[in-house]
Amino acid sequence: MSDDLVVRESDTLRVRLVYDGNNDFPDFIEAAIISADHRYTDHNDTFGWGRHVRRAVERYRRDYDLVERYARIFLGVRGFRQVNVQPDSTHFALISTVDIDAHVFGDGAEEIAAADAETYHQWATGHVYGYVIEERAAWGRLNSDGEPRSRLADHDDYRETWEMVEDCYGYYGIDHAEQAALEAYTTHLEHAAKG
Repeated sequence: MSDDLVVRESDTLRVRLVYDGNNDFPDFIEAAIISADHRYTDHNDTFGWGRHVRRAVERYRRDYDLVERYARIFLGVRGFRQVNVQPDSTHFALISTVDIDAHVFGDGAEEIAAADAETYHQWATGHVYGYVIEERAAWGRLNSDGEPRSRLADHDDYRETWEMVEDCYGYYGIDHAEQAALEAYTTHLEHAAKG
């Protein structure tokens, strides 16, 4: 993001969203992310599904409904979602009941696969964000009494800048980042009002 998005700003505080440039593969994804062809890397493929899925993609001539049926019947996949990262790349988020604790999630394999597919898509397309909370700081030369010489904004001896107070990164999707940023901003405003 060349221009950071300022979400909120007051006289003394602001919060802005920034791209997270250092984002590794999200390690909390439960699903196996399988590439439909050999050009891309599979992730979390502990069951070795990648080669079987690619073989089904070739066999069924990219009819992904048939690929899904194949995966459910022959591989025991309980959750299946298709993820299109680029026009020429298709991935699948696959999850089985072995991957999840049925007592905790119930029969939520489809929901987990859908959520993991969305997170993977956000990661693969670079939609990972952070927020920065900044406080307004005034800078000026001091006179012999130790007081600022001038508080006029157009005076050469006076500058206003923003200093970072807090930052946090690793939010997948702008909605999550904006919600977290607004919560942190509100907390900082409340803390400043108290003390």
